[in-house]
Amino acid sequence: MSRRTPEEAGFVLPLALAGVLLLWLSSLSLQAAVLHGRRLAHLERQGVQQRDQLASAAQLWADWFSGPGQCQRAVALTQWAEACTTDLPAFDDQGVQLQAWSPSDGGGTLALRLSESGAQARFALGPFGVRELD
Repeated sequence: MSRRTPEEAGFVLPLALAGVLLLWLSSLSLQAAVLHGRRLAHLERQGVQQRDQLASAAQLWADWFSGPGQCQRAVALTQWAEACTTDLPAFDDQGVQLQAWSPSDGGGTLALRLSESGAQARFALGPFGVRELD
């Protein structure tokens, strides 16, 4: 049996450690990529839910303007207190607040805001129905 020289001895352990570290770093990198992808998917899903909630509230306002809120339909939000005595709808329990209403010919522009997240959207109301702006 031949003896190894001191330069040849012990090269397997550092090589094995380097391999293990390389595998460990690559698995950490993959795990980070998966977590980042999940986070992006969650944020996208949350954004879709918020837009849906705002669109639903805009439809409720459009229905209200067609019924008991016909008096307010032709008046800007800032003048509602002086214009009509109709009770305002209680849509705030859904977490959506009316920010602005600007009437125009046959409809108007509605600005809504989510209470929790602060997400905002503007909608055009008219004979065509409700359409999101921007």
